[in-house]
Amino acid sequence: MKTLKQNWMFMLATVLFMLVLAFSAPDATNALPGAVYAVFSIATVITNVGKAIAAGRMIGATPSQAEPNFIGIGVGATGGAGRGALAADTALTTPVESRVAGTSTRVTTTQTNDTYQSVATIPITATRAIDEAGMFDASTAGQMFFSATFAIINLASGDSLQLTCKTQFT
Repeated sequence: MKTLKQNWMFMLATVLFMLVLAFSAPDATNALPGAVYAVFSIATVITNVGKAIAAGRMIGATPSQAEPNFIGIGVGATGGAGRGALAADTALTTPVESRVAGTSTRVTTTQTNDTYQSVATIPITATRAIDEAGMFDASTAGQMFFSATFAIINLASGDSLQLTCKTQFT
């Protein structure tokens, strides 16, 4: 008797990270409250631990792995450290502001519901030169699902940064 084994490999091939910078209060430099200042779409990396998070979310009707929908921002990655996002990343270089729980949904990029999306707005409490972001499975500590680095975005106290994080299954 023969036993046939099938191995199936699904790849999280694309992570899109969209940053929408919105100002929350009018002043001389910010003409309109809530006006969109810039939108960036950058490639980033699912971390090694992020792959384990995705696999853990697949087990059982109620997986024990928490949803990775807490979004955090940091400084010092591209400026001070001069690095890009790495699969080995486990934390932001220098986290600033509190992580915010995103509102998660499934959206269509190529095929119906092929993309996990989480949207969060982070209030900025001090002058910041943001150059990295990440998605985690907890509001503090926790595991990093993905890491993103980008050119510095200068923010002032009172601004808010809306981040749309998309993971497309291809």
